[in-house]
Amino acid sequence: MTPVLLDIANVSKYFHKNQILHSVSLSVSKNEVVGLVGPNGVGKTTMMRLALGTLKPDAGVITRFEHAKDQKSALQLGYMPEASPLFETYKVESYLKLISKIKKNSDSYDYEEIESIISQFDLRDIRDRTLGNLSKGTKQRVGLAQAFLGSPDLLLLDEPFSGLDPIQNKEIKDIVLGASKKAGILLSTHLIHDVVTLCDRAFLLNQGKIFELDIANCNEDELTSRIIELIKGRRE
Repeated sequence: MTPVLLDIANVSKYFHKNQILHSVSLSVSKNEVVGLVGPNGVGKTTMMRLALGTLKPDAGVITRFEHAKDQKSALQLGYMPEASPLFETYKVESYLKLISKIKKNSDSYDYEEIESIISQFDLRDIRDRTLGNLSKGTKQRVGLAQAFLGSPDLLLLDEPFSGLDPIQNKEIKDIVLGASKKAGILLSTHLIHDVVTLCDRAFLLNQGKIFELDIANCNEDELTSRIIELIKGRRE
């Protein structure tokens, strides 16, 4: 049986008495990419932070790595927030080394892994550049690169393709697909094309409710129409 890496079961979340999520459920298993789509401001980032463990649910249960109480070490979970919290004064290589140490909870880093990640994400020419001087798309690549450090079992990627040019987009998608052969991936996106080309399963989050989408039996236009239908239906 394929291991379930993340299980979000009947989770609700409030902010200042405002209910953001209403009894939502989804799961991510090893070797699959699960997409989370929806309009801006509906709670996709909140879902990601709940999955990561930096937010706690007000109701429901979140299980990581099939253990109900404790998640595994940071080394086995990779997270890329929508706005990557890069240390602007660091150089690219120094930043990756720092994140490697943090994930390993060690004073040392894996030299070969750093070199591999720099090559994989095409960061060789900018390894000595300061993060604050990089373009949005390049910062995005660095943010993705740090998420992959440690070969995590579970990847949580919040809008991973934002700001990438078409070539970078294709390259990063190939990396994500390659990672799904060993890991489980939950990614949020507002681009339906990403869902169709990348995801094994997908969910729509809208007005605090979650809907599973039948992506196996529809093309991009049909999926777009279905999502619009669900969003309008919830607003009426």
